[in-house]
Amino acid sequence: MNIFALVLTILLAVLPTPAQTKVTPRMQSLVFTHVTVIDMTGAPAKSDMTVVITGDHISALGKTGSLRLPKRATVVDSTGKFLIPGLWDMHVHLEISGKEASLPMYIANGVTGVRDMGGDLDLIKQWQQQSTLGDLLSPRIVAAGPILDGKTPGFPLRITVENATEARQTVDSLKNRGVGFIKVHNLLSREAYFAIANEAKKQGLPFAGHVPAAVTATEASNAGQRSIEHLSGLPSTYDDEKAGTLYALFIKNGTWQCPTLVTLRAMAFLNDSDFTRDVLIKYVQPSIKESWEFQINTFFKSRTPDATAAAKTSVQRGIRKWAQCVTRE
Repeated sequence: MNIFALVLTILLAVLPTPAQTKVTPRMQSLVFTHVTVIDMTGAPAKSDMTVVITGDHISALGKTGSLRLPKRATVVDSTGKFLIPGLWDMHVHLEISGKEASLPMYIANGVTGVRDMGGDLDLIKQWQQQSTLGDLLSPRIVAAGPILDGKTPGFPLRITVENATEARQTVDSLKNRGVGFIKVHNLLSREAYFAIANEAKKQGLPFAGHVPAAVTATEASNAGQRSIEHLSGLPSTYDDEKAGTLYALFIKNGTWQCPTLVTLRAMAFLNDSDFTRDVLIKYVQPSIKESWEFQINTFFKSRTPDATAAAKTSVQRGIRKWAQCVTRE
C-alpha cells in the first residue's frame, strides 16, 4: 500500500510550553479534501474527510462536501493520502545538532515538535521567536535551557547545583528566564535533587531527565519526575519481577519513559555493518559521524564479543518488557 502521510502541527504536548510572544499569524487557509484522517487516539480511520487549517490552527474538520470552505483557500486534493497529527521528538539537543542541519529535517520527516533537553536558552529562544515570526522553518520547541547537575568539569550545557539553596535559586532563575521545564542529571546529590523537585513543583514547572546516581528510580517517580531519559537506572539492574512492580509505579505516578531508542540502538549496535551502511547516514552531521567513528575505534575495540552481544540483548529485552508493561488501554 502506498501510504503518504500529510502532517499537521498539533497544539498538544506532554510538557507545557513557556509563554512566547504572540504574533498575528498569516490567516491564509489551507484545505485538504478527500483525505483519510488517523487521529492517533485508537479510533478507526476516518475516510473522505476535509480538514481546514487557518493561520496556525485546525479550524474545521468534517466529511468532504459538508463544510463551507474559506474564500481564496489553497485546496489540496488528498485522495489516497493519509493525515496524522504532527510527531514529536521528545529528546533533542538542538545546539549540538545545529539549526541549519536539523530544524528543516525534522519538518521534512513529520516532526512538528521537539523537547530540547539541554542547550543555550538564549539561542533557543531566538530560534523560537524567528519561527513565530515565520522567518525560520522549525518545529515547535519546548526547552529546558541548561542542565542541572553536580560538579562536572568540562561538560557543556550545565549549571552546577550542589545543595538545596543553590537548587531553589537555580530553579527560580530558570523559571524567570522562561524555560518550559527543568532538566536534571546524573551527579546531583540527594539534597540538591529533592530541593529541585520541591521548588519545581512550587513554581509549576515539570522536571525531567536522568535518574541521579544518588537517587533510585522509585524515589524519582515518587518525587514527581515527569520523565526518565534513556531508561536510566533500569537496564544495568534489570529483573523481570522488580521491573513489573516499578513500571506499575510509573503508570500510577504518570512517570513517562523517554527511552531514546535511536541512541540506545546506536550505543549497542554502532559497530554493526547494517547500521554503518544505512542509507540515511548521509543525513547525519559530520561531527556526529566523527564521534561515532571515535567510539567504534576505542570503546568497541576494547570490549569483548560476549560483552557486545550482552549489551545488544539487554537493550532489546529491556525495551520489549517496558513496552509490554506500560501499554495503556
